[in-house]
Amino acid sequence: MGFLAFAMMWLVGWAALSLSPAGVPIAASIGFSATGPVAGTIAPAAQSYIGSVAAGSTFAKLQTGDDVKCLV
Repeated sequence: MGFLAFAMMWLVGWAALSLSPAGVPIAASIGFSATGPVAGTIAPAAQSYIGSVAAGSTFAKLQTGDDVKCLV
């Protein structure tokens, strides 16, 4: 599931970042919250596949919420 989770996170994450602030529910639907990835969702599965998250990457932007404001 690692690569599939990564691919889904990247595609859905890109949409969430492109539609900010409308992207907030999109980011939340794959497991990103104001406090970071939610256990048991696509986000931590993708992070497991990625390993060390590079600064400025799609995952990093979703994780910090800097580009998707007001994550729930």
